[in-house]
Amino acid sequence: MTLLQVHDGQKLRVVSGPPGALSYSTDADVPRSVGDVQRTGGAAIDWDDDWRRPTLLNGWVDYGFEYNPTGYRRLPGGIIHIRGLVKGGSSATAVVFTLPVGYRPASRTIHATFGSNQVYRLNVESTGHVFFATGSTLSMSLECQFFAD
Repeated sequence: MTLLQVHDGQKLRVVSGPPGALSYSTDADVPRSVGDVQRTGGAAIDWDDDWRRPTLLNGWVDYGFEYNPTGYRRLPGGIIHIRGLVKGGSSATAVVFTLPVGYRPASRTIHATFGSNQVYRLNVESTGHVFFATGSTLSMSLECQFFAD
């Protein structure tokens, strides 16, 4: 379930539903921000998603065992959190998955991550592609956070 926070000019309300499914309009006196909620258009809106499971590409699969499955979510304030541990890609630099619009950074973000007992570089592109610039196909962590565009 997705939570949408809306400030209607008088109070802050939380409504359940997917982002973009509902539209709201309010007076021009709606504040620019209320805590972690940012004004967009005529209303202050933001959401907190449940974890979403991407389609893994190029032979990548979840590592399994006690590790979190691959997932992403949007937190209040526009922060995107990616989690998971993957293995088995066709190459260490092959795209792991692609984030949908609304979950992508404005420009490439680079993150230090761990895999096979070493530190590697994880890229998240403005196109939504998530991949390792260097690494191993034995085990690679996707754990990172960044701001959405």
